[in-house]
Amino acid sequence: MSDRLFALRLFARVARKGSFSAAGRELNIPQSSVSRTIATLEREIGVALFVRTTRAVTLTDAGLDFLARIESVLAELDEAEHAARGTGELRGILRIGLATTFAVREVIPRLSDFISRHPALRIDLMMEDEREDLVAEGVDVALRFGPLSDSTATVRRILAWPRVLAASRAYLDKAGAPLTPADLAQHAIILGPAGLGGHGRDSPCGWAGRSAG
Repeated sequence: MSDRLFALRLFARVARKGSFSAAGRELNIPQSSVSRTIATLEREIGVALFVRTTRAVTLTDAGLDFLARIESVLAELDEAEHAARGTGELRGILRIGLATTFAVREVIPRLSDFISRHPALRIDLMMEDEREDLVAEGVDVALRFGPLSDSTATVRRILAWPRVLAASRAYLDKAGAPLTPADLAQHAIILGPAGLGGHGRDSPCGWAGRSAG
């Protein structure tokens, strides 16, 4: 990267952070190097870009105008570099259909890290406990449990979700312990988590995407 391009990107980072030290920490370079680079840029341009105080670093009017003019240029340069390198960066909107409980428990807590690695990608979660029509709802990929009902979808099994049958000692003392699966019909049962569905002890979990044809 050329010194001038580096200086411009560093200037934009300092402007967004409002701090030389914060920009330096983000880029893993000393604050003294940040200050020196910005000072050199200002000297070459011939105008002060920042007002420096002991409490804050703020843009001058000239700095505000300069930032507005270079941000689009820097963005286009980044786009050109990604295209040239063929990075395959994920972009656009990804619509995911999945059960509400599973989304809250397993997917949403992991979204922050995924989005930070793919900032150009927008995630649209369609949380429904009923299985949707992938084509009609415009769903790109769905995470569902149980057997596949739509034979036109392309599916990959990811994992098996263990299912547990549990009861309190007080309930068993009162109602008796079931000896066979058929005995469960005579017992009070709370099913959960809601929306996971599936059959048997381990329900297959897979991604279902719309078929190309």
